Amino acid sequence: MKTPQRRKECLHMAGEYLVAGELNNRSIQASITFGKSKSTDIYAFVPSGHSIARVEVKCTDKNKWLIGTKLLDKSNCADNCFWVFVYLPKPHENEHEVMTDQSRGKICPRYFILTSLEAHEIANDNYKQYRQKYFKRHGKEFSEEGVESMTQRDISMYENEWHKISYFIFRQRMSERLNRKR
Repeated sequence: MKTPQRRKECLHMAGEYLVAGELNNRSIQASITFGKSKSTDIYAFVPSGHSIARVEVKCTDKNKWLIGTKLLDKSNCADNCFWVFVYLPKPHENEHEVMTDQSRGKICPRYFILTSLEAHEIANDNYKQYRQKYFKRHGKEFSEEGVESMTQRDISMYENEWHKISYFIFRQRMSERLNRKR
């Protein structure tokens, strides 16, 4: 029997493999890192390039992702760091049901790609709004450490924006080609 913690771990690993697959499908090599205290989830690069992107992956089967407090600190933002939020619906359970485009769409993963600065700004806005609501409700400042989250509504405009990572990875190669032509 699956426990909630085991399901969460499997979801996270599934998200990392899905993101690595999407990057490889775009001719970007992706190397998943393993371990409990890793500094990033995936390194993305092209063998002939000089740019390496760090990709943080968050995966959920719900409407929101827990993100911790890392994104609240702007010093954690970097040009080479991207956040990919994966919405992975629960698996299709009825093997006897005929799959249609509509039913297939309900079980397909969705990807939301943000730069670390975009993710930071949304996390900060959400945190400020939460603190304001807390103050209105309780008449005092929120002083505890909370569990930060993002919803699909917060990041829906960033769906399938893989070009951000591609541009970062390939821009070095493009500028080298331009310099050679001169």
